[in-house]
Amino acid sequence: MALNITSFKDNLADIARPNRFMVQVNPPAGLGLTFTEEDKYLTRAAQLPGRRVGRIELGWFGMRSKIPGDGEFDDMTITFLNVEDFALRDGMNAWIDSIFSFQSGERIGDIDSMKGTILIEQYGSSGNTPVQTYQLEGVFPKNLDLITLSVDSENTPMEFSVTFNIDYWHAV
Repeated sequence: MALNITSFKDNLADIARPNRFMVQVNPPAGLGLTFTEEDKYLTRAAQLPGRRVGRIELGWFGMRSKIPGDGEFDDMTITFLNVEDFALRDGMNAWIDSIFSFQSGERIGDIDSMKGTILIEQYGSSGNTPVQTYQLEGVFPKNLDLITLSVDSENTPMEFSVTFNIDYWHAV
């Protein structure tokens, strides 16, 4: 078997491209917040979150044994383009306000009423239909990042990031 560029190219399938995706954020129904069809196009960057198995270490007579623990899911950060009406950012801020009142220091509502879902669709080279779809469950924003304002920021779109906590995710 000869190792050459032709052999390499002949054995490649369609490679997934990280710039072909859509994200749909679904806040909890009771909040009255909506993530519109137009908001999908304001997603500049997102992540397919990771997962891992925790470990439990047991010691006995100076020896250590590691056994698989519980499953854990990573947080997910989405970067959005900001439009002049700030509606998307204001919606994320309202979601955070619905979870915790910074004025009173109280948690508002029950836990399930604070959580939504996120749907991520990864598209193939044709761009017509998703080749993989992920549903993220038990989602809530845990961090709304700052927006840097600068007189030196010309020809640059304003953007902000939101980090979401995730209970779990699965392929749809």
